[in-house]
Amino acid sequence: MSLFVLLAVVALSTPEIGASNDAAPRPPAVEKAAARSSGALEGVSVRVRCLASATGRVSDCHVVSETRPGLGFGEAAVALMNGADVQPALRDGKPVRASFEHTIEFTP
Repeated sequence: MSLFVLLAVVALSTPEIGASNDAAPRPPAVEKAAARSSGALEGVSVRVRCLASATGRVSDCHVVSETRPGLGFGEAAVALMNGADVQPALRDGKPVRASFEHTIEFTP
């Protein structure tokens, strides 16, 4: 009888074929290997030029350079910087509007 109970427990705890506990599918190892060999999993560096107001609010950012253009990292860097707050530049001890460049590193 104990063998019957053990088999029943195993049958009830085994997920149905096609059922998944994951919220999203995982890519096959082959796709990961292809991405690695294509350089898709390398870090990306984006340099942006922005304007900081006298209050430190960042605006008018644009991409100066990026190591892997066309993948959306430049746009992401601009979106990240626009609207951010930084310490304003000072002239004669008073905050002033100034442009600046900043490099953002995206790492896998």
